[in-house]
Amino acid sequence: MRKIGVFIGFILFLPALIQARPIPYGQMAHRELSLAREYVKSASYFLESSFETPWPASVILAEDLHRFGWETLGQVLEYQPSFYLAQDLNKKVVALRGVYFFETSNFLFLEHGFRLNGPGFESFEPFWNYPLARIGRIEILRGSGSSLYGDASLSGVISLEPKEKERASLGVLLGNREGRGGWLGVQAEWLRFFASYFDRRGEEIDLPPAEDYALHPAPGEYLVNETPDNYHLALDLGREPLRLLYRRMRFKESGPATLLGQNITPEDLLAGQPYSHTLEDLLGLEADLRFRGWRFEGRAYYTRSQKENLFLTAPAREFPEIFLQEKIIPLNARVEYDFERYGLEGLFFKVLPRHRILLGAKWEETNYQDAWARIYFPENLRLFLRRPQGIFRGEAESQHEGLYALFGEWKWSPHPRLHLNIGGRYEYFEAFGGRFSPRLSLTWRLLREGSLVLTYTRAYQSVPYLFRILTKYHGGQDDFPFQRSDQVNLSFRLRPETGLTIFITFFYQWFRDLVRSDPTNYLRYSPTGRWEEAGLEVELAYRTPKLSAFLNYSLYEITENHTPNKYWSLIYGNRIAGIPKWMIKGGVSFRPFETIPFFVSPLFRYYGRAVKKDFFNSHWTSPYGVVDLNLLWEGRSFRMNFKVENLFDHHFKRGGLLPPLPQPGRTFWFRLEFHF
Repeated sequence: MRKIGVFIGFILFLPALIQARPIPYGQMAHRELSLAREYVKSASYFLESSFETPWPASVILAEDLHRFGWETLGQVLEYQPSFYLAQDLNKKVVALRGVYFFETSNFLFLEHGFRLNGPGFESFEPFWNYPLARIGRIEILRGSGSSLYGDASLSGVISLEPKEKERASLGVLLGNREGRGGWLGVQAEWLRFFASYFDRRGEEIDLPPAEDYALHPAPGEYLVNETPDNYHLALDLGREPLRLLYRRMRFKESGPATLLGQNITPEDLLAGQPYSHTLEDLLGLEADLRFRGWRFEGRAYYTRSQKENLFLTAPAREFPEIFLQEKIIPLNARVEYDFERYGLEGLFFKVLPRHRILLGAKWEETNYQDAWARIYFPENLRLFLRRPQGIFRGEAESQHEGLYALFGEWKWSPHPRLHLNIGGRYEYFEAFGGRFSPRLSLTWRLLREGSLVLTYTRAYQSVPYLFRILTKYHGGQDDFPFQRSDQVNLSFRLRPETGLTIFITFFYQWFRDLVRSDPTNYLRYSPTGRWEEAGLEVELAYRTPKLSAFLNYSLYEITENHTPNKYWSLIYGNRIAGIPKWMIKGGVSFRPFETIPFFVSPLFRYYGRAVKKDFFNSHWTSPYGVVDLNLLWEGRSFRMNFKVENLFDHHFKRGGLLPPLPQPGRTFWFRLEFHF
């Protein structure tokens, strides 16, 4: 901590050592905004320089997606500071700064300002159901957006914008592990249509016997995740100032573990492999109007989410003595949910010489339709026990919940070097009551090409509906408190020369009552208690027409812990290993030949050890590294990629949170795209 204090003191007194010419407000960001890639909108709803954003933000352009061969949001997030893709029971989730939620419900995913998170779990699948072939820009905000965006943005905001120029595109994606996919996009002045399909079957892997995270002997062969038959449809109609859009996303994933955590084998698949199936529809209307110096941005939307899960509770080999006594039988449980959400949101903007003002309001209603569950006997036990296929059916009655919100933001420049950003949001939930989320950010332009940004926010998030009803029906508490997060960021941002940027961020955050799985029951949830943590993020980026490179380092440390079970405070579940405490990631894309449009782009990630050696050492991830390589040939009307994921295929095979369970090993991808 002493070293950190010395560094902060040096930053604060830096202006006394360097004479910098003041930059008038309104002109200070002109250079960054003119570069197109450097502006950020999602942090404040205003277009602003990356040197002014309240929270550190990563900007990913279509050029970056092509150079590095990123096909999904999951692949993009893997290489961002402090992000980690965690394998949680039967699916993957996204962790940021050591914290993650089941179903990735703590991030807000947006497209054109419309929420992509579905009602119920408030989740979004950042993997194969949402392709990036039609995306022109991604903004990744590391920090709470609750003061403006409200619920489901406790950890961060990920905003996506489609490409604007391509008239049409046609592509195919092929890979080993039985991976295949394709897309078609058409664009006119008033219409845009895009359709994509992807299928990845996974593989069976032989490994030496080991204990898995359920503390029972696991055999050496089991199945890895597979994502079959996923598709995405996008349709946009109209032009400014009105736009009508429709999205449909289907995502199905089969998992490698039972509901109780035991890794399964092909012999365990008595009545089908466990899976999670999601089908979501989004219909939205957007208006962008201007009058008397004010700008109005309005949205009306309707979302429907249908989820279906098939669970394998436990294989017979996990509890053989109980199985023989017929006290516990390995059953399959099928659960279905059907939810819908609709609402209105209005934003008013005013830009003055020294001020920027935002006022907003939101109304939303969510209907949770009747949910039902049915438990099945395995195929080979029905005749023996003389019972029908469906032996139990449970229903949850429909429920209706409303939300009302008022929010605002004021950005003021009292001095050419100082810029103050004050924001706040009041939300009233019918199920939880009201909460106010404030934000305060101060930007100090130390130099023409450097700034210091200090930000504080307090964020709240309601517990998703399905966590509440599952807890209620399985003997847990009926009422949950609001999930709460307080965060402080101190960020130093510098561009010492054209093309090079350096961001250094210190963060301190403390959490209270995040939802997690109850240690005594996987279908019941409880608050985590309170803990605090501190961390550091260092980012370097260099962009020129010939060379594009990035390097980032992340570290976090728990400083205080008051949770019921301190070893599981930052995670969902009680049998899951930890997230790496530090990580370093980087990549470079260069053009080796001046006259040939060919790019070579190696990437790497290295993760440190997850936890201390003296606690349950055999069940924690040891340090490991992953290297990817992408080759791109870019012609006038086509792009051709060849990518190798996990180039050296060592040890944990792209890692994963549940050793020895890996993701598929070395994987080859070939992509061919025609654009017009």
